[in-house]
Amino acid sequence: MSGEPHPTAVDQSLWQLVYASAASAGFELSDLEDILGVARVRNARDQISGLLLFEGQSFLQVLEGPRFRIDALMEKIRADARHVRAVLLLREPIEQRSFADWTMGYTRVALGELKDATGVNDFFADVSSFTDLDSTKVERVLQLFRSGSFRQRVS
Repeated sequence: MSGEPHPTAVDQSLWQLVYASAASAGFELSDLEDILGVARVRNARDQISGLLLFEGQSFLQVLEGPRFRIDALMEKIRADARHVRAVLLLREPIEQRSFADWTMGYTRVALGELKDATGVNDFFADVSSFTDLDSTKVERVLQLFRSGSFRQRVS
């Protein structure tokens, strides 16, 4: 018998979690490459899909999958010395994945591009990093990717 608790039906249901964090001092692009490489392998294994945006020294990440898995992953991220000021922006059950094509899609999107995106106007005028986003603004960013506005740039 395994020492791990058995997840309940709610724990196994599909959830979406969005957080923002800042890169720690000394963070380099090679660190980002390491994060992406490990995340893609582990997320495929753990049935997690998602999207990672990186701007300056700021991360915005969407995780989708069984609740117990994304919650455990969020705890690992909070403990990762490469992230500081991790802020949970959104955590909710979902009917279907928005980013099922990617175990960890990645792109760089400048906040200025979000400010200039069609239909956004001044919506992001008061945002200087992803950690400044509230849940309404997070939903708008996700919609930009769902609708295809930035989706073609994701690798």
